[in-house]
Amino acid sequence: SNYFDGYIDEFRLSNGIARWTGPFTPPTTSYQGQYNQIASAGSNNFVSILCVDSAITITSAGNVSLRTNYYNMDAYYTNTVGSSILQGYEAKIKQPIGETLIATGAYTRLHAADASGKELARRPHDSVKVSADWYPYETLHIGMNTQYIGTRYDNTAQTIETGNYAVFGGVLNYTINKNLDFYAKFDNIFDRYYQTVDGYATAGRSGYIGLKVNY
Repeated sequence: SNYFDGYIDEFRLSNGIARWTGPFTPPTTSYQGQYNQIASAGSNNFVSILCVDSAITITSAGNVSLRTNYYNMDAYYTNTVGSSILQGYEAKIKQPIGETLIATGAYTRLHAADASGKELARRPHDSVKVSADWYPYETLHIGMNTQYIGTRYDNTAQTIETGNYAVFGGVLNYTINKNLDFYAKFDNIFDRYYQTVDGYATAGRSGYIGLKVNY
């Protein structure tokens, strides 16, 4: 199979209608109509399809599902007029504790607004990161980390909130020899449900293990 390496601005799917069967002039404006979303079952990767002709019915052996949402096209493809202003401050500290432990903390306070003074969406007012790294042996590293996201809205009207949550993670690295390392990584340990963009959930509790070969 060959994969498409590039970007698609629009994709039109017509159900039961044959199009462009003869000479034609390519359209110079975007299609108008309603968006449908489809995705393979168990996947979070949605494909936006613009369909203006008829409803789409997809049937298979249970491995394709159909969800329909109707959006205003202009709601997702607009530019912010004028100059936006992002200002705030950030503080960070990294402190060794004894000979084997390092504690790190960072705090960011942000105010982001457009030219009219209205707050920009998807920028948290406050965010905090804290981590601890322990090196009990030269060949072993164990780390824990957490991130807190404060008030954050998904829209400029500030009616959809996606902030006020904390997630925790951990890492383990072990050097077996000069050519081989073992690692393990754990994300969202407490399986916190949260969204960075409204309507798109993030991964739940996740774990990864592997070997790194150096040569």
